[in-house]
Amino acid sequence: MSTRGARGGYLLAKSPKDIKIVDILIALEDDIKIVDSKVDNPILNLFFEESKEKTKRIFDLTLADLDKYEGKYNEFLHYNI
Repeated sequence: MSTRGARGGYLLAKSPKDIKIVDILIALEDDIKIVDSKVDNPILNLFFEESKEKTKRIFDLTLADLDKYEGKYNEFLHYNI
């Protein structure tokens, strides 16, 4: 549900812990596919496989998981003298 205006915003139909990043991307882009890349170079194949696994882990994060990034961001912004 959305509310317009200066204090507007969106209300989630589910808890943030139940909404995965991949679900949001699929809702916005219709479908998400991680393409297998196979080349003649075994080193690149290892790199591509590792990249694919890391991408899957990121997509499996939930909105609730993003809270830890907010904390890191706020720590980064604080400057003490």
